[in-house]
Parts: sequence; structure tokens; C-alpha cells
Amino acid sequence: PLPASVLEAQAAGQVTVTSDGERQRVQVRGAVPAALATALVGGQRGKQREQVGQQIERHNALVSAAQAPAHRGVPFKALPRLCYRLPAAQGQQGELALLEREAVFEQVDLNLLGQTISLPGFTMVEQATAWNVYLDGQKLRVGRSGTEQLPLDAVRGTITEDDLTRWLSAELQHPSRNVARDVLPAHLRAFVLATVRHLVYEQRVPLEQLARHQYPLMQRLNIRIEELRDEASRSAFKQFVLDGGWDVEASAAHEFRFDAAAYPVPASKRYQGKFRFSKHYYPVLANLDDDGEELRCALAIDEHPQVRHWVRSAHIREMPKELEKAQVGRLWAERSRGLCRFAFVFKQEAGLNPTQQLDAAMA
Repeated sequence: PLPASVLEAQAAGQVTVTSDGERQRVQVRGAVPAALATALVGGQRGKQREQVGQQIERHNALVSAAQAPAHRGVPFKALPRLCYRLPAAQGQQGELALLEREAVFEQVDLNLLGQTISLPGFTMVEQATAWNVYLDGQKLRVGRSGTEQLPLDAVRGTITEDDLTRWLSAELQHPSRNVARDVLPAHLRAFVLATVRHLVYEQRVPLEQLARHQYPLMQRLNIRIEELRDEASRSAFKQFVLDGGWDVEASAAHEFRFDAAAYPVPASKRYQGKFRFSKHYYPVLANLDDDGEELRCALAIDEHPQVRHWVRSAHIREMPKELEKAQVGRLWAERSRGLCRFAFVFKQEAGLNPTQQLDAAMA
């Protein structure tokens, strides 16, 4: 006899059951519900169980793809992107340009000597018979001399601060690193020399030991310059974008459109879990942890009555790294003239669950 769930689906017109006298064939219209799938798989034996389960998964995936708005040619409303107005020319209003990280970087005045000289993360500790070198807390080398540090080992008895500074500056300016691309050579040398003197006179590290471990030292200087550049970028972003230095607006002049034929997430990073999302614009979506907070948010969005379509992980270019996304999102919504909403949704926030947080954002 057929399971009760199959009989119920047959009565509702969702399935058709035929028989050749020995076997029964169940043909399903549309997606196979979980209860029906369990009944169909449970009625099989041995390897047939696994095969039927895989057939149902493939069937449901195809049905989901056919029903996705992108597959049906439903357009997704274009999103205005943050823009800033270029300086006016001859009394005319300046044009709107897309607010990208390069636009902010162009305003960055990287002053390596603008802060107290230090090299956090680089430590040399003298032991009874050796110097231990640490880079960001990780021990790199033990010993009082090295055999691979050829450029400066040859002059280890007469090494000077200027010798080490010249070598480090040349390495930092090497095209393969390009870390000092926007720093004048004289300014870079002054910064490196000041750092070497800080390590020698304040950290009490012998100059000869710095010379023998010049490569770890150069690596940490490389990181420090990037840290200073990032701090300067965040400061410039705050000044020009968040604090009103530029005239910023969310404009359709540089809108973002979702391509119905291309989901901007590689196949290897797509969700393969058990949940189905009926309102996601594409038939697949970026990976989610079935037990994670992001999944709860995705389900709340998919089930929300005011949501028509949604997209996970839209490929919209970010501002300089490490910037507070909430600030950017709120600015984008604020400057959209009421067209856009922004919210960071959490498992619980101020006593509100994800659905309630969405309600508040859309109010």
C-alpha cells in the first residue's frame, strides 16, 4: 500500500500514481515536499533509498531554478550607488562620480613620521646564548648570527645605521613589494632611520643583530607602512565622506543592476544546505551555515511579507577595508531620498528577533 502522504498528495492532484502490475510509479508536479520525500525514500530498500533521495534532490533543484525570478525574466530593481560630486567648473555644477576606494586614496596624505615612531609586533629578546626574534608574536629565528643574510653579514663588524637604512629602504621600494609606492624616497629613508634608532636606543637591540635579521625587520616595516596607510585612508574617508567634506548622494547615475543571467558568486561557494528560499532572486545563493546566524537572517528575509525578491552577497564594491559598514550603509540609505533602507540584522538586538528588526527597518 502507498504511504498516507502519497495518498494525500494524490487526492490533492499533486502526484499521479500508475502501476505496471509489479511496481508503482509516482509522478510529482512541482517540488517534492519534505513529508512526501521522506515517504518515497522510506519505501525503498538498499541502494534504491540513496538513489531515490538523490533523484528528489535533483528534481527539487531543477524546480527551484525554474521558479526563480531571474530564470523567469523578472527584473530586479536597480540600486543607486554612493557618488560624490566633482568640483564645479566655470560656475557649473560638478558631475557625479562613483565613490570608489581609489577616489579616497587619492586624497590620502601618507605621513609616516606623523605619529610616534614604533614597530609593534617586532620583538628581539636576548637569552643566555641567543636572540629570539618574534614577528607578531611568532618566533622566526633563534641564534646570534645567520648564514643567509648575505648583503649585510659581509660588513657585520662595521655596519652603520645608514647602511641598514639604505638596504631596508631599497627593499621596501622594490617593485615586487611596491609598499612605498606613494612615499618619497627621502621620506621613506627618514622613517626607516627613525625606526632603526627607536629599536637601537629605546628597545636596546644591538644594531648588528638588527642587521643579521634584516628580512624579518623589513617584513614588519612593510606591514607597519600598510597599517599607517590604512589609518590615513580611514581618516580621509571619515573626513570626506562621513563628515561632509564631499557632497555625497546615492544616485541612479551610477546604479547597480543584477544580471539575471549571472549570479556574482562562484559555484564552489554556493549554498548546498537543506533549506529552500522561494524569494531569492537567483536559483542558488552564496554559502550559509545551516546552524549560523546568517541563515536565521536569510530565512527571516525570505519569509517577510514585504520582501518581493532578495539577493545574498551582492557584488557591490567596498570602501577602504576595515571601515565600519554600518556607517556606510546608513549613509547610503540616508542619501537615497527614501528609496533605500539599511539594517544590520542580528539573532537578537535590543530584544528584537530578526523579523522584528526587519519590520523596524522597513517602517
